[in-house]
Amino acid sequence: TNPGAVRIVPVTPVGGAAEANPPTGPAQVVVSMPGNELGLAGGPYPGVIQVANVSQLKTATVTITYNPAVLRAVTVNQGTFLSQGGVTTSFTPVIDNQAGRVAITMARTGDQSGVSTTPPALLAAIQFQPVAAGTSQISMTGVLMNAAGQPITVQMVPANVVVK
Repeated sequence: TNPGAVRIVPVTPVGGAAEANPPTGPAQVVVSMPGNELGLAGGPYPGVIQVANVSQLKTATVTITYNPAVLRAVTVNQGTFLSQGGVTTSFTPVIDNQAGRVAITMARTGDQSGVSTTPPALLAAIQFQPVAAGTSQISMTGVLMNAAGQPITVQMVPANVVVK
């Protein structure tokens, strides 16, 4: 209404430290299975590891534990999240079925700014083979680091399965 007034238009930065849609809610790493019950005669079954609500993720070190009397990890595959934009990544999984543990180290090696997401995005997938009837919690511990080398506070959400 005032012809001499200056009109200010907000500008969304591109590629800077600020993000157009910063993640909301707590950062999470979630493991999920294709159901709570797995058939002993079936499998292998995919365990999906997803990350949500992270900003500028550059490296992740995650250890997944499970009951080795009930499940055996067969293979571990890298997800698509860290390699977004064609960035070079490193991905090192180590399976220890005797201890019931899979250790995964992954990083965006060709990137200085990290990658962000609000909806769940695929970090990795583990194929589990049932070996005996019983129950197992598939839980995680780990550290996520941002592009500045600082840890990201994250909730690790486990899955529970019953093998029949």
